[in-house]
Amino acid sequence: MSWKETAEAFRTSWHNVFDAVERVVTWGLEDRRLGKIDAIGVDEIQYSKGHKYLTLVYHIDLGVTRLL
Repeated sequence: MSWKETAEAFRTSWHNVFDAVERVVTWGLEDRRLGKIDAIGVDEIQYSKGHKYLTLVYHIDLGVTRLL
């Protein structure tokens, strides 16, 4: 979704959406510890009509499953 589409869905401004995403990404990057990764998984989810996809990358080592 675009910033504008997301803002409309949540009845707010695109600027508020941008600020929220920026805060979450900054928080996540500050605490990120990747370490050794032996296996990843990739998945694509269609989120709209036509060819609009969201690509997800997972860490799938034994005993660990997390979204990267």
